[in-house]
Amino acid sequence: CFNVPCYWTILLRAREYAEKKGCQLSWCVARDVPLCHHDRDLNEEQLHTKQCMWLGRHDQDTAHLTSLLHRVQGLPLRLTETMNRQLRLYRGRRCRLLGWAPHPEDVRTEVNGEWMSNKLPLCLYLQFPGATWKLHDDLAVGVYPLAPASRTWKFNKNTGVQARRTGYFVI
Repeated sequence: CFNVPCYWTILLRAREYAEKKGCQLSWCVARDVPLCHHDRDLNEEQLHTKQCMWLGRHDQDTAHLTSLLHRVQGLPLRLTETMNRQLRLYRGRRCRLLGWAPHPEDVRTEVNGEWMSNKLPLCLYLQFPGATWKLHDDLAVGVYPLAPASRTWKFNKNTGVQARRTGYFVI
């Protein structure tokens, strides 16, 4: 509950940036799968309620994978985990969202003029200012393709009960 103002500010900044640049804002949500059989045996509605509560957790609690990804071209982001030491892509490094490769089965739903995706993009293309490296001939200098990652995290630290989250290491 102490993170609500932080997430609200991030949400407002993403909306403000999209509006200022005249770009479409879209969203996607990290995927959580419970690893405990008791949680897996819940009915669909109960499991959905539990997963929605998990989305309110800070990325420090969820193995640095953020719950909500705001997508608008040019949006300033930062890494929440070290991606590549050789390229100096350390946690906290700033970048911009250049674009993304949508999932082929993605179904978008419009909500108040913004788009919500039901699938994570296959890849985010992040532009790192000042970078001099080039990973591939098809990519510009300083562009890093970030694929979704999965990690296990404890949603109940007292009992050690865990879930597996798939998302991105950016906020």
